[in-house]
Amino acid sequence: MPTTSYPWKQQLLRQAEILHDIALPHRWSEASGVKLEETVVLGFYGIRRLINAFLLSEALVHRPISMTSYPARRKNEALVGETSWEMLYDLKAGIPVTHDLLFLCHQVLHNCVFSTYFDPQRSLQGIYMTSDHQRKVALYGLDLKTIQELFHRVGAE
Repeated sequence: MPTTSYPWKQQLLRQAEILHDIALPHRWSEASGVKLEETVVLGFYGIRRLINAFLLSEALVHRPISMTSYPARRKNEALVGETSWEMLYDLKAGIPVTHDLLFLCHQVLHNCVFSTYFDPQRSLQGIYMTSDHQRKVALYGLDLKTIQELFHRVGAE
C-alpha cells in the first residue's frame, strides 16, 4: 500500500503529457494503439492505488465524470468474440451519463473492450471501454481530453 502520493501523481502528470503527444495528428498505427492503451490503463491503475490508499480527497473521488453510454444490443448473449462494436452496441443511441472515478477505474482496468474513436478528419477523439461486468449493459465513450484533464487534476491535487 503506498504511503505517499507523490510518485503516483508525478507518473499521472507524465501520462497526461504522453496522451497529449499521442493525440497530435499523425498516422495511426497498431503501436500507437498499444501506447494509448498502456498509458490509459497504467494511469487508471495509479488512480485506483491512490483511492485504495486514501490518498485522494473524497471530493475528487466522487466528482462526477461525464461520458457517453451506448446500450448493448443483445443483453442476454455472451458478447465475447465479436469484433464489430456496431453489432454489439447501438453507437447511434449514445446518451450522456456521469459516473464517479472508481466506476471509471473499474471500466478501464477490468475492460473486455478497449478501442479508439476518431473524428471525421481521423484525429483521435477518445476511447470506448466497458468492463466484463458491464459488457452486457453498455459501452462507454470517454473523450481523450477528459482523460488528460483527469490525470492532470489527480496529479496536481
